[in-house]
Amino acid sequence: MPAMSLEAITNIAREFGHKPAVVTAFATLGGIWSVYLLNNIRYFAYHHFLRPTSLGKYKKSPSPAWALVTGASDGIGKGFAEELCSRGFNVVLHGRNKAKLQAVKDELLEQWPQVEIKVLVLEAVETARNLDALEESVRWVANLNLKVLINNIGEDTSMLVDLNAMFPTQVTRVLLPTLIRNQPALILSIGSICGEVPSLYASAYAGAKAYNKAWSRSLSLEMKAEGRDIEVIDILVGEVSSGSQPQELSLFTPSSRRMAKDSLGKVGCGADVIWGYWPHHLQFGLILSLPRAIMENTIKGMVLEEKAKEGTERKST
Repeated sequence: MPAMSLEAITNIAREFGHKPAVVTAFATLGGIWSVYLLNNIRYFAYHHFLRPTSLGKYKKSPSPAWALVTGASDGIGKGFAEELCSRGFNVVLHGRNKAKLQAVKDELLEQWPQVEIKVLVLEAVETARNLDALEESVRWVANLNLKVLINNIGEDTSMLVDLNAMFPTQVTRVLLPTLIRNQPALILSIGSICGEVPSLYASAYAGAKAYNKAWSRSLSLEMKAEGRDIEVIDILVGEVSSGSQPQELSLFTPSSRRMAKDSLGKVGCGADVIWGYWPHHLQFGLILSLPRAIMENTIKGMVLEEKAKEGTERKST
């Protein structure tokens, strides 16, 4: 196709200039798009860099404040436990392996001897299906001044639906009366980019995370409707280097501790769903802003390329 001459381009521009309605329409669309982009930039800058966390308000009480972190044996859960201890919270560590929990407890107490730490050994799948057993197992937790609940369990497990959806729901259901009694309180759940976009070869996990997001948003509105001072947030997460899935650290792959630190920085932001780590927001916000067909092809290409890379690495070893 031959290049357009300057004269041809000028004629097209002149023709449009003779159609004020067309010019006005394009100008209006451009203005709306500019406002949209500027608002997104403002939101991004404010929530990730300018607004301080209000986590401290959950520690202000006559008796010591406690936080329960599910799935705290390693990975993101352990990162949250570390961050909460560093900020003066007493912590209940949940997991199914008593030895691993005790090792984490000893490690945390060595760094923060001023805090108190307890362990809750609980098999998530079995107790999620038996509400009476769950209530009995966490009865002693309800006697603490519980102010923060971190629903992290299920990030790297095979029992996807039960661990990622049923267990957080049931634990929150059982402990919600305690949190209401001790309000103000915080319920923070770990979501995933998989709940935001079509996820190849992870459909069950993606569905569970999408449920988590909808559940958190609905619970947040319920608490507001009832006049409860209970903040509910679903934290969106991209790739993180964790104990069970170690990755090379980079701008877009933070450590579990960094993920927890930045996520707690979002407390009090007013949003019920938010990216915990700003590079993840930047990385996937751009993908999510693409037209659907382009977004899906981009994701498909990324996943298939990663699978091909993994296959090559396995053959080389």
